[in-house]
Amino acid sequence: METTNLSEQIRKGLVEWASPAHSTRFLSFYFSLLQIQAGVEAVFNVPEILFDSSELKGKLVRGQHALDPETISLDRQDLNRTFQSIAGLFALYPEVMGEVPTALTNGDFEIPEEWLDAWFRKEPLPTRGEFLSTDSKLVETLLGQALRPFLIGYSRALAGKFRQEFWRRPYCPICGSKPDFAYLERENGARWLVCGTCSNEWQYQRMQCPFCDTTEAKQLSFLSNDEGLYRLYLCQHCKAYLKAIDLRKTTKEILPSLEALTTLALDRQAMDSGYHQGSQIKKQSRYSKLIKNQNKITR
Repeated sequence: METTNLSEQIRKGLVEWASPAHSTRFLSFYFSLLQIQAGVEAVFNVPEILFDSSELKGKLVRGQHALDPETISLDRQDLNRTFQSIAGLFALYPEVMGEVPTALTNGDFEIPEEWLDAWFRKEPLPTRGEFLSTDSKLVETLLGQALRPFLIGYSRALAGKFRQEFWRRPYCPICGSKPDFAYLERENGARWLVCGTCSNEWQYQRMQCPFCDTTEAKQLSFLSNDEGLYRLYLCQHCKAYLKAIDLRKTTKEILPSLEALTTLALDRQAMDSGYHQGSQIKKQSRYSKLIKNQNKITR
């Protein structure tokens, strides 16, 4: 779904969806987060891509996602300010990821180069100095949320430069992040994954777990609601789940990144059954607990 500002589109959709039946504090957090990201996205110009189409094709053929610190050009002051704002917001909601060190919210904080390098390599972020006792998952989440509005711009700039249906890997071809949602397309029911960071979409096998790669049919299953509109893909091998929407069951225009936020009842159902968010499979965050503890959500 095309939009001039994806973060603002999601924020407006969340406002329309919200009702007294939903957790006010949870929504308040997300409204504020999306407002920060929408503001950055609104002023971020389409970035320069520091490689041509042949280089991009070569990276993708080798299984490398497109972006890394050498191939993107970001104003580090803008990125640092965005990180500080988001860290300050998380500090107001310690139930999301825990306590946030004040050093991360200070106006003079600068993101260490090794954090960016590790984030793009999808390795644990190294902590140092005053951050030695900081939960690396917290820092990883803050950095990912700060990068998000910038990476959305890159995702759009790269979208027409390669055929995403030819990328059949379990991570985003743009930024390397894991999916946090999926959809079955209207035409033939092909499954597309949605990146949890840059919102890029790419096609993936129906009978394969995008988190542990298993293709064993006996390990894979899905649950659906009465209307068949929503699905929970479940993997017995790694105990991960992935939410999805079947577009063949609706004529409405759907924004997948919004659906990922408005289907918290599915998260709760999966977690109550012993499954974990696939993107959090290495270390379950307090965010997962926050979802699980929501009051019952109805659509």
